[in-house]
Amino acid sequence: MSQIPLEFVANNLQFSDRRHPVDFLEPFEDENRLAGDALVRVLAWITQGRSLEKRGYRAMVAFRCIRPGSLDEGTLQEVGDTIGHSRQAVHQLLVDFKETFAYGYGK
Repeated sequence: MSQIPLEFVANNLQFSDRRHPVDFLEPFEDENRLAGDALVRVLAWITQGRSLEKRGYRAMVAFRCIRPGSLDEGTLQEVGDTIGHSRQAVHQLLVDFKETFAYGYGK
């Protein structure tokens, strides 16, 4: 049976019976859980629309924020024309999305 060098064991958290101090300050969170939480928040924002049409409108704006190239419509005017709203109404909802999720700030 081979011996593990003491220097390796002394500095390796795998062999420690204590948690690293950083774990108390910044606890590890599962990435899938974080993604799930974010998805639930976005879906909850979308469902704030009272009708199916308004929910679709909010979904288009969310997709426009998250993945701008995912829609064929390139400008806010084209998105508004597609769903029957003005460019200003689309822009107002876009700002609401960005403020709700602090999306695009702090970069």
